[in-house]
Amino acid sequence: MYQDVDAIEETGDKPAARQGVTRLKISVVILLGMALLLGAILFSGNSKPIATVDADIEAAQYADYAKALSERDPALRRARLVDFIENYPRHDRVSAAKAQLDVINAADDRDWASLTDVIYNPANSRPVKLAAIDLYEDLWGSHLLGSRETDIADLRDKVKEKEPPEDPEIATRIDFTPRTDKFDKSIDGSQMAGGIVVPERSYIPPTDTVEIIRPLVRPQRPRIRKNVKARYPSRALRRGVEADIVLALSIDERGETQMTEVVSVNASRYKKDFIKAAERAAMRTIFYPAMLDGRPVPASGVVKTYKFRIED
Repeated sequence: MYQDVDAIEETGDKPAARQGVTRLKISVVILLGMALLLGAILFSGNSKPIATVDADIEAAQYADYAKALSERDPALRRARLVDFIENYPRHDRVSAAKAQLDVINAADDRDWASLTDVIYNPANSRPVKLAAIDLYEDLWGSHLLGSRETDIADLRDKVKEKEPPEDPEIATRIDFTPRTDKFDKSIDGSQMAGGIVVPERSYIPPTDTVEIIRPLVRPQRPRIRKNVKARYPSRALRRGVEADIVLALSIDERGETQMTEVVSVNASRYKKDFIKAAERAAMRTIFYPAMLDGRPVPASGVVKTYKFRIED
């Protein structure tokens, strides 16, 4: 009798124990889930999405390229392009930057050839040669990336070493001291044989002939002669979308646009439509060509911005 009652009571305690274990497991799972959720929130708050970081880096690289193209001084533009190529060797604008450098270096080579002609012309004086070096250095710089810093220093040292300092008194003085003849002792008295011989004064032209040197002319950038306004894309106009398109143009010696390259695009939608409209207007725009030493020459990297705005 008592054994049966004890068996019944023992059997009744097992479900309660099982329920306690189940509740403990559920509590542990809930705590782990809350910990994971809290960690995810903290991690997402302190980190930046990878796509956003890549977009910021790409925008900074395009900004550096656009800044290099917008530089008006050829020496500074060359320095910025060299810096861009060295820092971003795999950028999709590296080939275009190298093409820009070829045009700039060609103009530099022409001015350097003119400078060496002045330096190695024996008819030119040292001040003339030094002035030509200073003029070239002012135009193309000597401490910028891509410049001829070492060549300029060597050329200046050669000019200073080969020619001694000029003394204007020595260069212009002519000795008119008469030559004294000896007396003929066979003649009596005080009469001199043949009398006193005084040489005639003769003009000796200066040997240092100064040649007038044509100064190196700073190249002139292309200027707009006939501007063509870009047509607003119809879809963007209907939906009120605005944009800014920056292009780099290549202009030939006739002032015609031969090639366009997109530098930057600022538009929320219809980017391709805006780019197409800007490029079409750029190809129809006529320029006064770039000038170098009085001659028209091709130019590249001419930056032109097209702003698409909806008028009220």
